[in-house]
Amino acid sequence: MPQEFQLTADQMEALKRINLQSIKDARNRASKYYTRTPLYYSRTLSLYASIETYLKLECYQPIRVFKIRGALNKILRLADAGSKNSIVTFSAGNHGLAVAYVAEMVGLDATIIVPITANEAKVKAIGEYKNVKLIKAGKTVHELAAHAREIVEKEGAVLVHPFGDPEVISGQGTIGLEISEDLPDADYVLVPVGGGGLISGIATAIKAAGKAHHTKIIGVCAEGAPAAYRSYKERKIVSQAPNTISDGMSASTTEPLNLKLMLDQVDDMVLVSDEEIKQAMKFVLNDLHIMVEPAGAAPVAAVLQRKFPFNDKEKVVSVLSGGNASPNLLSEVLTNPSS
Repeated sequence: MPQEFQLTADQMEALKRINLQSIKDARNRASKYYTRTPLYYSRTLSLYASIETYLKLECYQPIRVFKIRGALNKILRLADAGSKNSIVTFSAGNHGLAVAYVAEMVGLDATIIVPITANEAKVKAIGEYKNVKLIKAGKTVHELAAHAREIVEKEGAVLVHPFGDPEVISGQGTIGLEISEDLPDADYVLVPVGGGGLISGIATAIKAAGKAHHTKIIGVCAEGAPAAYRSYKERKIVSQAPNTISDGMSASTTEPLNLKLMLDQVDDMVLVSDEEIKQAMKFVLNDLHIMVEPAGAAPVAAVLQRKFPFNDKEKVVSVLSGGNASPNLLSEVLTNPSS
């Protein structure tokens, strides 16, 4: 690994807490509160793309997004340990929604910091939780994280990092367990990537689980939010301000912990454009009757556009990570002939 990328001692200790056992523990702890989502064979998409295609429907979670898994694992651990401290997090929307949902469930107060450009539908949904204090501040991950750390220092709150926390990553990894159990001979699993928490957990689970160790994990990033893609390709932390319709993939950087996991276990990363994402959203809605947000459509875009080398004898899983699309974007996607 190049000299410019090294984990600190604390980060190495955190890395040791992310493994197949930690993911199984997360499932044991939290599975009664989230949905074991279906792995749906799509005949329509398989015929169109000329590859046997399955969809992991995380858009069917109680809050319509995979983020509930990581938030549950982290916050339930805090509750089990008797913590009465409030929680603070930062989020483009979905992680904040998950933290609000779980915090209310266990009776903890939560401060959720969202960017000033956040999806208003998601902001409104977060604000409906009575135990939540909602703050709009900044645009980038760095700005939001700095604000969260100030609250940690001043109020003694516990930070629930959206993608760089071992318990959150292990919770997201339960998706990988389900895929490896339901389709152990999958050749590819395509995962949308923002900060990298989802793919870090899924890759850890699949690479360690039974016959699924041969499965290739492909990360799908938005062209307008390529920080994780560039970090993976350049093997160092890269920051870049996002400019994409996909708020769920709009992280401006990743964390060293995530980059290490991605470098060790992810087989490749590809980019999809906003237009390709819109086309995939329209395909999924019109032909499969499933509503997904841009991040959830990104893996389907990679299949439709043949962004990775596959053949018609292989099996691919696309993780449809969420379904919290804004009404305005859905209207645009459905009415724009070019989408």
